[in-house]
Amino acid sequence: MKNISKYIPLLLLVTLFCGCDEDAIDPLTGKYPIPVEYTLNNLQSQDVSTLSNERYLFTLELTDDKNVLHLEMVGDLYYLPGQTYTLYVKGTEPDADEYGGTGTFAHSYFTAADGSSNQTAIVSGSLNVKKQEDNYTLSGALTLENELVIRVQSAFTAVYEKPELPLITLTKVLGVTNNVPNGTNTITLQLGTDGITATPGAFGTTYQGTGNYLAVDFYSEDGTLSPGTYTPADNGNAASGNYVSGYDPGDIFGMGIPFTNWGTCWWTVTDGVTSAIHVNQGDIVVEKSESVYTITLQNDRINTAFSGEITGL
Repeated sequence: MKNISKYIPLLLLVTLFCGCDEDAIDPLTGKYPIPVEYTLNNLQSQDVSTLSNERYLFTLELTDDKNVLHLEMVGDLYYLPGQTYTLYVKGTEPDADEYGGTGTFAHSYFTAADGSSNQTAIVSGSLNVKKQEDNYTLSGALTLENELVIRVQSAFTAVYEKPELPLITLTKVLGVTNNVPNGTNTITLQLGTDGITATPGAFGTTYQGTGNYLAVDFYSEDGTLSPGTYTPADNGNAASGNYVSGYDPGDIFGMGIPFTNWGTCWWTVTDGVTSAIHVNQGDIVVEKSESVYTITLQNDRINTAFSGEITGL
């Protein structure tokens, strides 16, 4: 007879593993409900309104002519952006209002024609939205307040009119930095509105007041700003005629501190508190007449212009 003593630990391990595997098949017992599928290709209604902090609220009602999905989604463009949207629960983001940040949805509900859900609130889930011109697809799994799980998909067309953006005039130079001596072929300008001031310090710049400023990294090999039209380029790929798009470099020093909003960004200052969005679309046009620069930017979110002398270029 073969000696099986050396196999006993292995047999015990297999037995233990099998004994703990009961929960792995629980979905087959009905512990977890099977999602109910709905295809909602009729856009019954749509609306868009503005929120604070340069956000837009998109209200959609999607239906199959019987069941209705009501969604209130938050984006940062005048049209519904293609991205993933997660349900926002008030209080889960610091300093956020009832709608949270961009890429969220809230105050949304589902109405089932069979009466199983009568304007029943959505309590968890996410939605994947894809956009091709004015054509959208939407899909995702949602859990309702009555514990019903639904899986929705939709294909619809939604047209959003581009709003007239008010011109924000930049009147002062908050900062000029020539990065060429440090080995980076860029110059950084900070151009702000009347209502704000900037005070450099040992640990960075402090801003006071309320208003906006544009921080832009122009590609430059000699530390000067030449007239011309500058187009966006990713950090590390910028060349002559480019500005560096806004980006988040992350924890570049390995200290557990993620850095955000580098490159070209549009900043909002509210009573000294700053927030920013990345600038990664639109041309920045630079003109010069004698010592006066005129710098303009217009894209889907920003319409701004500066005119004046810039000392330090």
